[in-house]
Amino acid sequence: MRPLIGIPCHEDFRQHSGRPIYCNNRTYTHALESVGGIAVLIPIFNDLTSLESLLRRVDGLLFSGGGDVEPGRYNEEPHPLLGELDLRLDEFELTLARWALKENMPILGVCRGMQLLNVALGGSLYQDVEKQRPGSMQHCKRDRLPFCNGSPMPSRRNLYQRTGMRPSLLRLC
Repeated sequence: MRPLIGIPCHEDFRQHSGRPIYCNNRTYTHALESVGGIAVLIPIFNDLTSLESLLRRVDGLLFSGGGDVEPGRYNEEPHPLLGELDLRLDEFELTLARWALKENMPILGVCRGMQLLNVALGGSLYQDVEKQRPGSMQHCKRDRLPFCNGSPMPSRRNLYQRTGMRPSLLRLC
């Protein structure tokens, strides 16, 4: 039987209608499918106490990328260059992460997801790595990757020619 992997969704608005939606990057669902898993998208619950019945039915969780984790979650004041926050998503995902850790459930964190797991385990974060750790590598070099600015994503072959990244590594970009 194929494993069911829960992926928490974030809240957004449909582009043309403005209607509220729950969503996530479909790259994660395709990546799971390509390795034999089945993605189960988990919307943000209003009543977090009802999550356990869903969590007992999945085999693991994947915490995806996204905005910054609110600094109060790791006892810090916001840095002036702090990015976008989503307090409701933080509460939801931290509840999921702490439950999964307590139950020894398999977890994968990607980008924000790794940061979230660190915070769930009592860790702290650099809110602006470039300013707080001079000389460190930027997360996304927007000047080198022109498609990061919202322009259409080039083909994998074209992307390889422009960035030098192997196509197999581009599946999760």
